[in-house]
Amino acid sequence: MEQVADEKNGGQLEWVRTEVDLDNHVRVPSPDLNQVESADMYVEDYVSNMSRTKISMSILSDPDALPTLPASKKQKPCSSSGGFLQRFIRLFSVLLIYWNTLVDAVMFLITILFLDDTKTPLKGPSGVGSTPRRIVHRIVSLDDVKLVKNAMNA
Repeated sequence: MEQVADEKNGGQLEWVRTEVDLDNHVRVPSPDLNQVESADMYVEDYVSNMSRTKISMSILSDPDALPTLPASKKQKPCSSSGGFLQRFIRLFSVLLIYWNTLVDAVMFLITILFLDDTKTPLKGPSGVGSTPRRIVHRIVSLDDVKLVKNAMNA
């Protein structure tokens, strides 16, 4: 389904059924099985590399791909009689944004100065943040999980 502007109804957006070619949207890896050491290592490498892959932003540079506001929804200029209330609301909104930004900046500074991360085995030593991460999976038997559960009285 795709949203398109209906010219008969003043340019309102409506959903229409479209044909999708999955070859253009879905990427299926086809590994050379002679060069793969183990299936688990291949999956780990593939998932790890997927998290570092950049997405093409070319769709954002295409002005036809971006949605447009229908003509009936465009903002009308303020009249002199009702303009005061609209200007007041706009000014209040701007002041509210500045206030929230100031509060967020102060909370950020307080967090930096007075709070520290909880020390856990997963945190790691300093400098480890710039090294690439790997996603590793492990199969654990249900008997092992039950053994831990019983040992912890959980």
